[in-house]
Amino acid sequence: MQNIGVADAPLVTDAHDMVLLLKEIVNGMHVSEKIRALMLEKPSMYNVNAQLSYGLGVFKQNIDGTMVYHHGGEEPGYSSANIYIPQSDTSLTLLFNYGGFEACETRVDGVIQTVLKTFLQNK
Repeated sequence: MQNIGVADAPLVTDAHDMVLLLKEIVNGMHVSEKIRALMLEKPSMYNVNAQLSYGLGVFKQNIDGTMVYHHGGEEPGYSSANIYIPQSDTSLTLLFNYGGFEACETRVDGVIQTVLKTFLQNK
């Protein structure tokens, strides 16, 4: 796989549903085992680097020994990050009224990393 393409489709939902979505995919709730395997297991998973892999819409990342699943989205004017940490059964959804430009992406990524570090340090 040379390129991870952009599926890019806006989603009409709320923060509560977003919190549940990734957790339910990872835990196999409301998703068939076949679909779950396609999203989260080899051979569908593409290794980005030693800690990060991607499979059909979900990133799987080992951060300091803790497995974290995540997916985000961005459109001009807003962005989101969906994070699930199975070890602590923690789901996070971050919604930003800010996105679509490089300066925005850098700031949003910084906030996401700060939130992740905070949750992982307090596990």
